[in-house]
Amino acid sequence: MARTLNIYKKIIALRERYYSASPGKESLLKIIAEAEIPEQVYNSNAIENSTLSLEETEKILLQIDLDRYVSERELFEAKNLARVVGYIDKRAKEQELSEEVILFLHKMLIGNIREEVAGRFRQGEERVRVGTHIAPHASEIPELMKKMLAEYNASRHRAQDCTSAPCVRICAPVHRWQWPHRTSNQ
Repeated sequence: MARTLNIYKKIIALRERYYSASPGKESLLKIIAEAEIPEQVYNSNAIENSTLSLEETEKILLQIDLDRYVSERELFEAKNLARVVGYIDKRAKEQELSEEVILFLHKMLIGNIREEVAGRFRQGEERVRVGTHIAPHASEIPELMKKMLAEYNASRHRAQDCTSAPCVRICAPVHRWQWPHRTSNQ
């Protein structure tokens, strides 16, 4: 029998508590989700070396002028990611995760930043480096993508073991997506 780490048990218990408490509170949950978007955008972009503060991110999303110059790229990175987060919140349950969905989200994310690569996988000799990590060659992407999607979709059907915990189902594909950096957005 697989051993479940205590943290996964806590996550599963909190998830069950959330689903028990949430019926009838849909409007409150919507307000909370909307209020969290600036922080989600700020944290995600900070990982990608954005210079925006949380306050600046909030101002951008509220279309309030900033007190300093910020590059057009950083402005669109914040606005685009907020659009993606909003889209996922509203539409994620309507369709399976697929290459088409991932490419559509990438197009939303990179649009107005690098239109020539938005919504497509890297091709030919396009290379990507993030920090010290150099992503695999573009020719490896189709197989890596197929494997990542198969593992993600299979994890939905597992019993409640540690590999089907929501955080693992989300983090594992994100890691598998980021490691080869399938798209060009640098």
